[in-house]
Amino acid sequence: MRFLEAAEARILTERTGRGRGDDDGVLERALGTVLLEGPAEVAAAAQDLVDRLRRHETPDDLVEAKLAFLSAARTAVSPPPPAG
Repeated sequence: MRFLEAAEARILTERTGRGRGDDDGVLERALGTVLLEGPAEVAAAAQDLVDRLRRHETPDDLVEAKLAFLSAARTAVSPPPPAG
């Protein structure tokens, strides 16, 4: 959750040009936690979002990366479908 909040703050900064001075640091610390805790698919999606933020990609690209992160995170916490 911290990663998503930090990413949202940075995305808002990209859109408006206004943000808090510690947004980058907060995002980096949150990314470190995701990379450490995994799983790999979630960590990769988080890293992709941060990389896109660093490259100052378009708002549409940032939203796409955020949605990919959310999808990976939801998949990771969802129970597997029943065998059948």
